[in-house]
Amino acid sequence: MILSNVRVKLICCLFISTHVLGSIGAAAQEDQQWATHKVNESPLRHEWVTIRNGDRELKAIIVYPEKRRDGPIVLIGHEVFGMTDSTINTAMQIAQMGYVTIAPDFLSGHVSIGDGSSSIKKRSHSDLSAELDDAAVDSDCNSWIHYANKMPQSNGKIAIVGLSWGGGAAFRYAAGPHVDPSLKAIFVFYDVGPPRHNTGNLS
Repeated sequence: MILSNVRVKLICCLFISTHVLGSIGAAAQEDQQWATHKVNESPLRHEWVTIRNGDRELKAIIVYPEKRRDGPIVLIGHEVFGMTDSTINTAMQIAQMGYVTIAPDFLSGHVSIGDGSSSIKKRSHSDLSAELDDAAVDSDCNSWIHYANKMPQSNGKIAIVGLSWGGGAAFRYAAGPHVDPSLKAIFVFYDVGPPRHNTGNLS
């Protein structure tokens, strides 16, 4: 599917067995060396950026493709483990396809985390992610979409790739009342679907 040709919102769900992923995902997250190596070896330019949403500071990593072209900006929703090198590696893989990617750290602005949630030590990332309020996540999504639409590489269209917790957050955002009209596609890589009472907004 070519994102630049998307004219209406498309909910594209790629459901992978949570049982299988649960057995291999946790172990893979404990050992991030494979992802760290890929991130360190990537030739793509990337940078951390900070924006404000009300009185909170939000952080994200932006990855740029090798050759500039105008097109959709792709947001990457991280897993329940928080911002990890595997999420950044996903952002880099999609950027290699020619898209600017933005991977927000959704825990930023809620806890003191330095440059990313990988610096959290006292509590598990999964506990912190699960406690995030849906309305706050939606608001942060809109803040990043607003930022993305102002980027010179943007053609005014947004796609979201959601991983694990980020997949559920993308589902809830797309089906909720605060969705930005520039969102044209979401790709959900496992997690629960939106609440039944919200599914009427899907098209």
